[in-house]
Amino acid sequence: MKIYQRFTHHIQDRPGAIVFFDLDGTLIDTHSVKAVFAEQLRAGDIGVSELVDLASMSVRFMLQKGNFEDALKESLANMAGSKVKDYAELGDKVFREKLFQT
Repeated sequence: MKIYQRFTHHIQDRPGAIVFFDLDGTLIDTHSVKAVFAEQLRAGDIGVSELVDLASMSVRFMLQKGNFEDALKESLANMAGSKVKDYAELGDKVFREKLFQT
């Protein structure tokens, strides 16, 4: 599957839909990661060990002792065993209910 199709196949039946990867927060007037995290907390999808990892990572960043690569590795380790479908559904739900403004 071509890279474009890999990221856009789920919107092909939505005429006029456009996909943007908002890496610097210029399109969404919030940090989508906060909305996703809040939804995971609300749903009870974050375990104690993951919560401790996230808190530790946040403190390291505030003290400027962490880097993006380490944060990414820790986040991926916490996602081990999860299904991509579950994250896609979570993203759709958060977008519809929290991020999409008409």
